[in-house]
Amino acid sequence: MPDPDDLKKTHALMGKIKEKNDDKIFALMQGENWSPEGEANGIVRKSGTGHTSMSVGDIIKIGNKTLFVDRSGFEEL
Repeated sequence: MPDPDDLKKTHALMGKIKEKNDDKIFALMQGENWSPEGEANGIVRKSGTGHTSMSVGDIIKIGNKTLFVDRSGFEEL
């Protein structure tokens, strides 16, 4: 599992949003919502992530909580 205190080692920061609900964040971070016409292609290429939509293995931070996307939802790290 990734180290929540050293995410720069394993993950790329894609941006920040004000939403605090994890399920809403997941929905907002689907490519058809935040990059419907490929606007994020440059950001994705530069980050090295290889994907536009939030998926398994991705991480969000809400306040002091670090949440990892697994196959059944979010798991707190």
